[in-house]
Amino acid sequence: MQQSLKILAFIVPAMVPHGALAAGPSLIGDWCAQDGRGAIYFENDAIGMNEHTMCELEQPVGDVKSFKAELTCFNAYLSDGEIVRAFEVTLPFEAVLKTNNLMRVLMDDDPEPQLYERCQ
Repeated sequence: MQQSLKILAFIVPAMVPHGALAAGPSLIGDWCAQDGRGAIYFENDAIGMNEHTMCELEQPVGDVKSFKAELTCFNAYLSDGEIVRAFEVTLPFEAVLKTNNLMRVLMDDDPEPQLYERCQ
């Protein structure tokens, strides 16, 4: 899964999250769901989810401990050497850093927040 994002990051570096873990208390970095059902990749200028989902940001994330926005997200696929956008949606998204290594995320119409830990 990580390798797929790294390949896309090479193709579209401005849109695809591909950074290292944050050194201090910040949302920037790679986060893995505690239940093992997904990942979120925070970059300063984009948010990625799982293998193909990219979300554009109107303002940079910065070194913040919480982030709340309506995200425009889409699935990105490589086809004949070009990135193809599919299944574009707008969804509410909120992430709060609980500790340096634990993040709570509430997204779309999920009734319960999901917990993510920094990926190893």
